[in-house]
Amino acid sequence: MSSSTRELLREVHVAPSILSADFGRLREQVVDSHRGGVPGALQAAMTGASWTLGRDSRLALMQTYAGLAGRVFGRRGLIGRLPAPLSRWTDARDLPAPPRESFRRWWARTDGGRRGAGSQPDSTGNERSEK
Repeated sequence: MSSSTRELLREVHVAPSILSADFGRLREQVVDSHRGGVPGALQAAMTGASWTLGRDSRLALMQTYAGLAGRVFGRRGLIGRLPAPLSRWTDARDLPAPPRESFRRWWARTDGGRRGAGSQPDSTGNERSEK
């Protein structure tokens, strides 16, 4: 193999890494230019989900709010028509009301179903029965 062939092969082998870096920057520029500077609904939803799921305490708070909202807006286990822009969703489909008790609270109360449904743990973690 001649030295010029080896040089050519070396250049071809290096080129993909250079091209992939350039392609990544170009792709980012194209996506940003189509976005128009204002995040869309999907981006806003993903940012909100990331924030909510980022801390255990935030998720617990949102689950509590969801249970309260289900009691306020829910009728017969379904949430009716919501104000705009959410009305576009609820006009087209049934939206089940969130449960009154979150899974997290149910798990803590029943130790994952090992204790009876009517039992409550006391401050020491021992079961006490509600009657």
